[in-house]
Amino acid sequence: MNAIASGLKPGDRVLFAAGEVFYGTIYLVKGGDIGNPIVYTTYGIGAPAMITSLEEIQTWRSLGGGKFEALIPNLRSSKVNIVEIDNLPRELGRYPNSDSDERFLKIEGIYNPNSLHGQPEGNNWIGGELVVRKNNWIIDRHPITSTSGSTINYQTIKTPYPVKLGYGYFIQNHVNTLDTFGEWVYNSILKTITVYTGATVPAAAKIKLATNDYLVTNQPFVKNLSFVNLHFKGSNKSLFYVKKSGNFKIENCILESAGENGIFMEEVPDLSITGNTIKNSLSNGIFVFNKSPRITVKNNLIENTMPFQGMGQSSDMNGIGLYLGSDSDSSVVEKNRIINTGYNGIHFGGDFTIVKNNLIDGFCVFKQDGGGIYTNSDRQISKNNQGREIHNNIIVNGIGNIDGNEEKVYLANGIYADDMASGIRIYNNTIHKVNGSGIFLHNNNNLELNENLIYNVPIQIRASHDAIGTPIRDITIENNQLSSVFVGELVMSFTTDDNDIAQFGQLDNNYFLDLLNTDFIFHSKDASDSPSGQIRNLQSWRQAFGYELNSHKPLFNLRPYEIITRSPIKSSTFESKIDLIAGTYGGISELISNGIKGNSLSITPNPGEHVLAYIQIGAVKAGDEILIEFDSKSLEENKEVQVFLEKTFDDNQEGTTRYFSTNKDPKRIQILLKARVSAPSESVVIKINEPSVPVIFDNMTVSKVKTKKLNISEYIFFEFNYSDQEVTLPMSGRYKNAKNEEFNQEVKIPAYGSVLLVKIPADQK
Repeated sequence: MNAIASGLKPGDRVLFAAGEVFYGTIYLVKGGDIGNPIVYTTYGIGAPAMITSLEEIQTWRSLGGGKFEALIPNLRSSKVNIVEIDNLPRELGRYPNSDSDERFLKIEGIYNPNSLHGQPEGNNWIGGELVVRKNNWIIDRHPITSTSGSTINYQTIKTPYPVKLGYGYFIQNHVNTLDTFGEWVYNSILKTITVYTGATVPAAAKIKLATNDYLVTNQPFVKNLSFVNLHFKGSNKSLFYVKKSGNFKIENCILESAGENGIFMEEVPDLSITGNTIKNSLSNGIFVFNKSPRITVKNNLIENTMPFQGMGQSSDMNGIGLYLGSDSDSSVVEKNRIINTGYNGIHFGGDFTIVKNNLIDGFCVFKQDGGGIYTNSDRQISKNNQGREIHNNIIVNGIGNIDGNEEKVYLANGIYADDMASGIRIYNNTIHKVNGSGIFLHNNNNLELNENLIYNVPIQIRASHDAIGTPIRDITIENNQLSSVFVGELVMSFTTDDNDIAQFGQLDNNYFLDLLNTDFIFHSKDASDSPSGQIRNLQSWRQAFGYELNSHKPLFNLRPYEIITRSPIKSSTFESKIDLIAGTYGGISELISNGIKGNSLSITPNPGEHVLAYIQIGAVKAGDEILIEFDSKSLEENKEVQVFLEKTFDDNQEGTTRYFSTNKDPKRIQILLKARVSAPSESVVIKINEPSVPVIFDNMTVSKVKTKKLNISEYIFFEFNYSDQEVTLPMSGRYKNAKNEEFNQEVKIPAYGSVLLVKIPADQK
C-alpha cells in the first residue's frame, strides 16, 4: 500500500479487509481536498481491520529462575515500550513491585545532580532505569550508569526538575527486578527482551511486542485525510503521529497499546476525533500540541491512560487522557468518557473552547496536583483567557497519589483553574468523591462558578493566592449546591498571601447542605493569620468578608450518633472552684460570679496568644469515645473554639479536632471525641484563639461513652445522570435538597445533571 500511496487522489478510498491483520506503518504522502478527503477504512463484514506492529516472539532461551530471553530481529524502533501478554500491555520489571505495600524507596542523600544515596540495597543496577518522584506531578526516568552499595549514579535527561531529599524512587528495566509473571526488561545494546513467566513457558503465554515507533505518520503538509472504522494496536511511540496537516479525521476506530500517545497531533487545524475507543496509552490518550485550532473531540472512550507508574514519559504534560494546547481556540470537547487516568483527565486551553457533557471517572491515579478537568493560562497574556466554558460534566473518583512523595496530602481536584487561568464559566458540573478540592481556583480572575453540585469532597471550593501569581479578583460564585456530610468537610477554603479575601469577588445565593449541623464549614487564611488559618461558620464568614448574605443553610435535625452507654469521668457546676481545669497555658482560667447561672468558668487568651485549658481524664485506649457536655456563652458571637484530645492531637491531629461557635445566649454543647492512640494519661483540651473576649462555661461533664453512629447512607440520596435524556428515579419516602425543595417518592434528574437529597425522618413534618 505504501508503495502506491503517492498515486492516491482526492476522493480515493483505501480499503482493508474486515477481520484481517496488516503489519507495519502507514506513511501518508498524499492528501485529498476540502470536502473530498482520502479515506482509509475497513470493507466487508466482521471486525475492523487491524493495523499493528505487534509480533509474537517464537524463540526463547531459558536463563533459569523463571526468566527467558529472546532476540528481537525485526525491531524498527530505538526502544521497546509495548510488550503484550493476553492482549494487554505488561509492566516493566520493577523493584519494589507495584503491588508492594511500600512501592518506593526513600532518597536519603544527594551527592550531586547525577548521584543519590538510597535505602540499603546490594544489587548492581547498571543498565537499568531510576524512576524518581520529584514532586506531586513529576515522575522522571533516568538511565543508571553505575551503582555502589546504596549509591546510584544516573544520566541527566531533558527535565527542569531536580531530585529532592526525602522523596522516593524505584528501579525498573533491569533483569534483577524480574519476579512477577509478565514482567519484562529490554536491553537496547544486545537488542534482547527478558521476561519472567515462572513455570509457564513463554510460547504458551503468546508474548508479543511492538516493533515500530508509529502506525500512522505523515509527510508534512498532507491534509484532508480520514481514518474510519479501523483498529490500530501496538506502537512503541504514538499510534498516530501527525504534524503539519489539517482537516484530519479519526472516526469510530479502536486505538490501543501505544508506548507513548494514542494520538499525537501538532499544527493540525480542524482536527476531528469522534466515536473512538482509545485505551492503554502509556503516556497520553490524545495529545494535541501547538497551532491546532478548531478541534472536535466527541463521543470517545479514553481508558487506562498511563496504566503503569514508571512507564509514562518524563517531565511535564504526561499521564493525561486528553490534552489540547493553549492555542487550540474554538475547540469542542464533548460527551467523552475518560476512565482511569494517571494524571489529568482533560487538560485544555484556547479561547472560546468548550468542555461539556464529559464523564471523567478515576484520575490522578499515579500523580497529583492535577484535576479531572485542568486548565491554566500557560503564561499567555493576550490569549487563552476569554470565552471558555466548562459545563455539565460528571467528575468522580479523583484518587490522588502520595507514593514516594514527601508531601503526604492528597491533591486531586475535580476542576482545577491553575496559574492565572481566566475567562471561564464553570457551571452545572457534578463533582463527587474527589480526595482534594472540588473546584480549585489558583491566582485567578474573571471566573464564574454557577449551579455546580459537589458531594463527598474534603474541600468543595478552594481559592488560593500565593507568590506564584496575581491576586484573585472578579470571581463570581453563585447558586452552587455544596455539602458538608462527612467529618472534616469544608464547603469553602480561601487563602491569600495578602489581606484581601473580601476582594476576591461576589459570593452569594449558594446552598450549603450541612447534614449534621457541623456549623464550622468555612476556612480562611490571610497574611495576618496563623499558619492554620481560621475555621468559620456561615455567620462568621459573612461578618468577616461580606459574602453569602443571601445564601442558605437549612437545618436537617439529624444527630451524628446515638449514645448507648455512658460512664461519667469528671463533672463540675463551678459553684465554688474550677479545679476541673488541671492547667491553663497562654491565658487565664478563673471563677466568675456573673456567669451563666451564678458562678461559672471563664477562659480568656492572653493578648497575642491562644489559650489551652486542660481537663485530665486518665488512661484511654485507641478507639475510646469521650463525650464532653457543657453550657457556654460569650460576649462575641461566632468565634471558633476547638476541643481535642491532647495525645491524639500531638500524634495525629487530622480528623480529631472538633469545633463549636460562641453565642451571646447560653447554649448547650455536646462534643464527641475519639482516641486514635492509647495513652496512660490523657486530657481533653479546650483551645481558644486570640483575639477573643472571655468564653464562659458551666455544668460541664466528661464521660466515656459508647455510641451508635448514624448510617449516613440511609439518609443521603445521590445520583447523576450521564445521558442525553432526563430520567425519573424512584425513592422511598420524602427528601429535600440544600435549596429546601421537597421530593416525594421520585425525583427527576436532568441530562448530564445530578441530585443530592436528604431523607426526611418519618416523624418530621
